[in-house]
Amino acid sequence: MKKLLGILFLLVSIILTACQPDQTTPPAVESPPAADEQTLYIAPFWQPCVGVAPMLCMQVKESQGADWTYFYDRIEGFTYEPGFSYELLVKKEDVKNPPADGSSLKWTLVEEVSKSPVEMPQMDLTGTEWNLVSNQENAPLMDTQITLSFEEEGQLGGSAGCNSYFGGYEHNGFAFSISSPLGSTLMACEEPIMNQETEYLNKLNQMEFIQVEGETLLLVSSDGLFLEYEKAQ
Repeated sequence: MKKLLGILFLLVSIILTACQPDQTTPPAVESPPAADEQTLYIAPFWQPCVGVAPMLCMQVKESQGADWTYFYDRIEGFTYEPGFSYELLVKKEDVKNPPADGSSLKWTLVEEVSKSPVEMPQMDLTGTEWNLVSNQENAPLMDTQITLSFEEEGQLGGSAGCNSYFGGYEHNGFAFSISSPLGSTLMACEEPIMNQETEYLNKLNQMEFIQVEGETLLLVSSDGLFLEYEKAQ
């Protein structure tokens, strides 16, 4: 009899335990990253800047009266075209555990509020000479000089580091292009200098935009390649 009562007591205990609500703490649910919307004003041309490496940055500000600052990130859904000033509504989100060389913020276009063309005064470049400071992130090799001279109307030339080069160009406001194939003399130099020369001339052929600010001239392609020069003294 005692054995039977013991079995019944055990069964009742098991049933009561099974009926108790689960007191286990549920796993924590991570909150989504904070996001907010804000207005960005964007200047009509890039500027050389240094992030992980030398690069081109848009210039932005959050209000009309603020100073321009470099923008090192990209805005998803937005395609920047130089020669236009923009007002954008964007969403800014924190990025959890970004990579060491990545941004801690994610920017997404919500609305392109305005896109206004900016008239650039037509510059007469004829007779000006410029020295290359930076080919993307690379300065010219030691003991070499790369130059750009705007000669008679529509013609340019210079030194590519070993050989002299020459060709035609077109320029209207921000727009720039090489209008005829570049030619050069046929001297041979050491391999690193020849490689530098080939890279420079190939890149010069791809330039699509021009900006002159004071003593600095910047040539840029639509995919972000750039050549930066300073005025020869």
